[in-house]
Amino acid sequence: MTRLQKPIDVISPRPFFGEWSPVLKPLLLLILGLAAVVVFYTSVFAAAHVVAVDNGLRREQLEVVSLWVFALFLLQGLLPIMRFGMSDLPRLLVGEFRLKAGDIGLFFLLILAGAFLLFA
Repeated sequence: MTRLQKPIDVISPRPFFGEWSPVLKPLLLLILGLAAVVVFYTSVFAAAHVVAVDNGLRREQLEVVSLWVFALFLLQGLLPIMRFGMSDLPRLLVGEFRLKAGDIGLFFLLILAGAFLLFA
């Protein structure tokens, strides 16, 4: 007894939700990543408030805790940027960025033209 052959489109796997736009998958991944970041920072703020209340702070004093947590997050983010700007960026610019006097003159001319258009 011979079996009937199935067409190839029946055998090949199909996506569960159908065809998605190529932009949709990266967009969903970006939204998921942003949601994860928001959940992380919210949980750190909540944990800092819980520790502060547990140690006897009143509700009015929680603003100071929030400011300290925010300052620590800001410092944590700015330190790598400053290190890159002070050590790695100048080294990269020396090797790749060669300016001529005409380029510098054109830059300042464009700056002056932009300022004139802004303030005129």
